[in-house]
Amino acid sequence: MSERRASLAGVVPAAGLVLAVFGVGAVAMYAESRRDWGSYFLMERAMSVGADLVVPLLVLALLGCFALVALAPRFEE
Repeated sequence: MSERRASLAGVVPAAGLVLAVFGVGAVAMYAESRRDWGSYFLMERAMSVGADLVVPLLVLALLGCFALVALAPRFEE
C-alpha cells in the first residue's frame, strides 16, 4: 500500500464522519429556528439517517487510523 493510499484510508472516513455530523447539526439548527412539528420531524429523520451513517464511518475511521499508525514506520525509510 502506498503512502498516499494509507493516508486516504485514515482521512476519508474521518472527513465523511465530520460532514455527516455537520449535516445533521445544520438540520437540527434549522428545525429549532422554525419551531414547528414538520421541522422537528425532519430533524428526527435526519438524526435517524445520521446515526445509521455515523457508526460505519466511525468504525472505518478508527480502522483506517490504526492502519495508518501501524504502517507509519515504513514511511520513514
